[in-house]
Amino acid sequence: MKLSFNALLVTLLLSVRAGPSAGTSEGLSRLVVGEDCSDIKTKKECKSPTNKKVCVWKKGKKKGKCKNVKVPNKDSPALHCYNLKKLDVSYEKIDKDYPCLRNYCKTLKTAGECGSDDNYEKGCGWCNGSCSPYVSYQEAYIKCVREAYKNYDPDRVNGKKIAQELSAPDYSETLFNGNVGPPLTGPGVPDDVSDNHRWFLSLAARPKGKRVPIHMHPFGGFTCIIEGSGISFFIEGEDDSTGLKKGDCYVMPPSRKMSGITEGEGTEGEYAYMDRDSFRTNICYPTWVVLEPKGYFVQDKEFNTSSNIVCCEPPDSSSVCQSE
Repeated sequence: MKLSFNALLVTLLLSVRAGPSAGTSEGLSRLVVGEDCSDIKTKKECKSPTNKKVCVWKKGKKKGKCKNVKVPNKDSPALHCYNLKKLDVSYEKIDKDYPCLRNYCKTLKTAGECGSDDNYEKGCGWCNGSCSPYVSYQEAYIKCVREAYKNYDPDRVNGKKIAQELSAPDYSETLFNGNVGPPLTGPGVPDDVSDNHRWFLSLAARPKGKRVPIHMHPFGGFTCIIEGSGISFFIEGEDDSTGLKKGDCYVMPPSRKMSGITEGEGTEGEYAYMDRDSFRTNICYPTWVVLEPKGYFVQDKEFNTSSNIVCCEPPDSSSVCQSE
């Protein structure tokens, strides 16, 4: 979906809610990512301005119940993976790499404290009602999404295989990763992520003949091409965007398969293209999920984050033991 910069800006502004508390009635909670509508017990709360987008009140013989709105799975077979309560979360890898991290996160008792930039850099996130290592939730989400896509052509977009050799980027840089604003949303994607929303801006470049593997983004964003020409981008359910060049931007909707190829020459000759990605993300979910099995090796080579926590030697898993 190719847009001029002004049209892109308007699209993004219309897609974003006024704020995390917009339209919330006093005394009523709002549904956040990972919660079920069945947890809501009253009709008033179920039909509140913020919950009615994802919940519906069903009448019963004796009393009614709040149920999740059924959303067609035309965009993704993996919408159920957004429910953090049902993810198979394992801490085995994180406990091995950072044996003190889980205990450190447990000392943070509020979503605000847990979600600060400082504690995010240590590896903590407010996921499923408590502070814990967010990477473990991200890994569980990736596993869930890939399993859901197994029978939905993970190596094709709109039924077609993508030409060129897939690869990790030759150059990748995080420009900004900060805690600000609610995320972009889409069909079946909850639009309120409490204290977990962040802006993530990055650069990536690949040489001619190499492409990004087929992937999806849990939350939407947009890309602007800052070097290159002859670029084509493919999004599930959309017409192909071809002839893209330096200065062009396009929207990346959430929960859709996508990939692209480059057939032109880079303006500086070193790379066939370089682009700048801008996302609004959620700490508990990865920025992207590589769906194409042959491209799984690229997953941690782009949009990657790591903990800066330093555990004492020898590590003591029974108590908080960390230093900077």
